[in-house]
Amino acid sequence: MINKNMKIEEIVEKYPCLIDFFFKVGLKVMVCGDILWGTLEEEAIRQGKGEMLDEIVSKANEIIAKEGEKKNTFLNIGDDEND
Repeated sequence: MINKNMKIEEIVEKYPCLIDFFFKVGLKVMVCGDILWGTLEEEAIRQGKGEMLDEIVSKANEIIAKEGEKKNTFLNIGDDEND
């Protein structure tokens, strides 16, 4: 499970299946193939998603409960499964 104080690098490394979800909710965790630094909360606030952070963390944890620590990093941006 994740929380808002976790570093983005740790989240993406442990739960790469969340990359799609973060992109879908408008939270960029990677730029030009590089993972952003800082905590999830810091980046959410920086990107104007601070008000949505609790909802984002809750939904991300639902995805983790369903998907586990899958190592698939394939982006399914067009897939609405995680919406």
